[in-house]
Amino acid sequence: MKKTLLVSILAIASVIGANAQSINDPFFEKVSYVGAFGNEDWTKGWANFDPQNTDYPETTTTLGNGELSYAAGYKITSNTSISGVVKLSGWVYVKDGATLTIEKGTIIRGESSAALIVERGGKLIAEGTVDKPIVFTSIKPKGSRAASDWAGVIICGKATNNKSNNTLIEGGVGAYFGAGDQAVENDNSGILKYVRIEFPGYDIDGAGNEINGLTMGSVGSGTTIDYVQVSFSGDDAFEWFGGSVNCKHLIALATEDDDFDTDNGYVGKVQFALAVRDPKVCDTDGARGFESDNDANSSYNKPYTAAVFSNVSLFGPKTDESANQKHDVAMLLRRNTRLQIYNLFSTGFVKGGVVIDGDVTQKAAGEDSLVIKNSIFAGYSKFISTKGTNNPLSNAKAWLVNGKNDTLNNLDNVKVQFPIVVTAPVFIPESGSVLLTKGSSFGAAVTSIVISAAGNVTSIKTTETLQLSATVTPDNAVSKEVSWSIESGSDVASVSESGLVTPLKAGNVTIKAVAKDGSGISSTFALEVKSNVAVGSTSVATASIWPNPAMDLVQVKCENEISSLEVLNNVGQIVLKVANINSNNSSANISNLNSGIYFMKLTMSNGAVSVNKIVKK
Repeated sequence: MKKTLLVSILAIASVIGANAQSINDPFFEKVSYVGAFGNEDWTKGWANFDPQNTDYPETTTTLGNGELSYAAGYKITSNTSISGVVKLSGWVYVKDGATLTIEKGTIIRGESSAALIVERGGKLIAEGTVDKPIVFTSIKPKGSRAASDWAGVIICGKATNNKSNNTLIEGGVGAYFGAGDQAVENDNSGILKYVRIEFPGYDIDGAGNEINGLTMGSVGSGTTIDYVQVSFSGDDAFEWFGGSVNCKHLIALATEDDDFDTDNGYVGKVQFALAVRDPKVCDTDGARGFESDNDANSSYNKPYTAAVFSNVSLFGPKTDESANQKHDVAMLLRRNTRLQIYNLFSTGFVKGGVVIDGDVTQKAAGEDSLVIKNSIFAGYSKFISTKGTNNPLSNAKAWLVNGKNDTLNNLDNVKVQFPIVVTAPVFIPESGSVLLTKGSSFGAAVTSIVISAAGNVTSIKTTETLQLSATVTPDNAVSKEVSWSIESGSDVASVSESGLVTPLKAGNVTIKAVAKDGSGISSTFALEVKSNVAVGSTSVATASIWPNPAMDLVQVKCENEISSLEVLNNVGQIVLKVANINSNNSSANISNLNSGIYFMKLTMSNGAVSVNKIVKK
């Protein structure tokens, strides 16, 4: 009896463990839209959709020794930092205990076959910024670059996989991933943030032993992968072999093989992923948005490949203009994968939407272990198909529809740019797009916002403040929060994050509230600010401000005693405040502000106000 009970408990625990991943995990941002984009384009500023024609400076230093073997390749054994324009030469290994730091704005230009390999216990810190991304690219001049100009970036960690603790990573570089019984799920291999990887992907031996754009083997959840673009990869753009690393804001551009490939028990989470295919670029064995296997043998080895993807946009090539004619489906799910996909949008793959390959994979789908939910497939003649022997998923189309997925015959209601114009891409759906209105797995999209003020007032005096509130519908909206800003009249008033309006001077101001769910729904409120000073008197004080424009310290002098000083941005938000001055002289340190135009509001002890434009250089 006790033995039977124990076996039952273990069986239940096994099932729970195999499907422990959830769309409700705190990792996921709760947005209301389907696809990778709501009302904000997160690719702006750092991504590059035309790297073939980008001017890159000549290299000034070299990392590596040109050798292409594990034995002879260049080894980084102590903490190292690089910056500037660097030539990557041969295979460079970051060894256990060492950290390679790549400074923001660094450009690494790879020679033929060059690769950067982070071994177990090593770290890569490559943290760029929006305006200074880190770029791995080809050594070749613009106009002559192509996929496979160099090899790529490989990261090996100590998290789980479903193979063994000493598994050689794909690519023939001699590095191992995983740690077996000693696996560390939160293993930290470093940071990749605001990073571009261009023209990688290399067949090392001509026998399919290939390096991807970004290869991750048992990379742990302590690693940060965010805002990473892989362009023109000669193999997959992103491939995960096991591991638990979580990723956000991924871009795959003009990949020859698969955009997102998951294998060997990858159990991480990914949100906001974009793939844009090129009709002319294709591999010899089929090019897809997703390819997912539990392993090469369709085994039941655990952990299952059960990663959770949300908010993905897959833009296929629309037509196949490649020499190989191997453009394929949007998603090939096979070999017992248990992938979970939510809030995906896909169009334009020449052979259809989804293929569920193999009886064991179909069985997983029927048991709701393999998941596609709340997604939109548009413009396909074949939305889903199966391959197998007994084909236990007898009605694949019904399975897809029962997952609250939409199958649209065309893009009329989607309202997105397609085909994507890579020299001027537009990813934001137009107003009214079903991507914005359908709602997501997290909840419904906001449909309206009503702004109101206490007492229904539409005017206040310069000495008063006004608290605004926003009523968001529907009740089951993903988020009822709004962001406040000044649409016009930023020199008249400011508004706080909570909707508190503070006058700067008399005049008219329009306040805007935008839904934070990504739907783009907004509303405005018009307010008149009136002077509270009697005729014949004045509420305006004069002030001397210097230097202006300024880099750091701004000096202020007034005839009247200054009570407080505030600096506001061009949407009326307070970004700096100095209180209790009680002097005719003051100063403000604006060195931490971004370059641009600001307003300085000086309030005098007698109630007079001075508003002056200042410029941060």
